[in-house]
Amino acid sequence: MAGGDEEAIPELLYPLPLVPTSKNWMDYHCTPINVDVFASTSMDGAHFGVLQTDTDIQPVVLVAPDASNRPCVIVGETLHEFLSLGCEHGFGWVVEVPHRPAEMVKLLEQPPEPLNEASLEVDWIRERLLENLRERFQLRPWTNIGERLMELQEEYLDELDMPGSEDELETPVEKPSTSGLLH
Repeated sequence: MAGGDEEAIPELLYPLPLVPTSKNWMDYHCTPINVDVFASTSMDGAHFGVLQTDTDIQPVVLVAPDASNRPCVIVGETLHEFLSLGCEHGFGWVVEVPHRPAEMVKLLEQPPEPLNEASLEVDWIRERLLENLRERFQLRPWTNIGERLMELQEEYLDELDMPGSEDELETPVEKPSTSGLLH
């Protein structure tokens, strides 16, 4: 990209919210060591990364530091699947899954409210960006979101290498669990 275009990308994507990042996220106590962070939401330290695996499959991990019970959730088996999860409502709602799982799954499975003349400009911008993402990457919203999220947790959650150990930290980070994810 030429000139100031690189600085414009985060500003353009902010309404989604999904902002490319090169920040070192290891300062957060719950960022798995084997996750390469590629984006943040600019909200409460939430960030997304790709799980390093020994295969060609690289699941996307949501890390929500303020979700003390369940800070890590697998939100796609691939980048394409992750983008498909947020392609209708944006990624701000995806970040809420660890906090209010059942409620967020229900919201994400519903079509978004239609925009009207009373809608804020940022809502129109977000919808246009999401429309462009859907068209450009041929994204289709997930069906059976709750079921798919549980499958992803069962398949990949144990692969997260959480920082610290009992020897290194006063309170080590617990391995994430699927318990209560959608209940």
